[in-house]
Amino acid sequence: MEDRFVEESVRTRLILSGINELEEHGLADFSLRRAALAAQVSCAAPYRHFKDKDEYISEIIKYVNSKWELLSREIEKIFSHDPKKLATEMCMAALRFRIANRNFRSVFTLAPRLDSENSLDSAIISSVGAYADSVGATAAERELKIYTARALIAGSLMLVGKNDGEQILDFAREKLTLEFS
Repeated sequence: MEDRFVEESVRTRLILSGINELEEHGLADFSLRRAALAAQVSCAAPYRHFKDKDEYISEIIKYVNSKWELLSREIEKIFSHDPKKLATEMCMAALRFRIANRNFRSVFTLAPRLDSENSLDSAIISSVGAYADSVGATAAERELKIYTARALIAGSLMLVGKNDGEQILDFAREKLTLEFS
């Protein structure tokens, strides 16, 4: 039992160091050796836990998605009865999640390039789309609402500084509330 715990701990450390490696060096210059060194394990350790670099990157994406999915499932449970509130809260949670996990930024941008699912975007598209459907929006209006929500999240992320985070979040909530009314 303890061996399994140690192996999972090493695997998790490798995933976390891999996230930082992607953030610092990008996919093109991703180094398994540097990631292993940062995780304080041998250079062979990544190959004991992942078939190859591609599987390692894929597991990093799955790890980040799993963290978001825990949160988004709870939001869906709480607000499933109110499409407007669900869309607003899902977008706000996505924004807060990205702010709180800035080191995941490279993974969020990497997933679509590797044809991996980005569950954060999927949750936004699904909740905003459900809201649009609930108000009888046309397909074009639905797509515009999704685009607007995603653009507002992306723009807000770019504006958040060290001291004005809450102000930007309040502004984002205000604009999302207007969008979903």
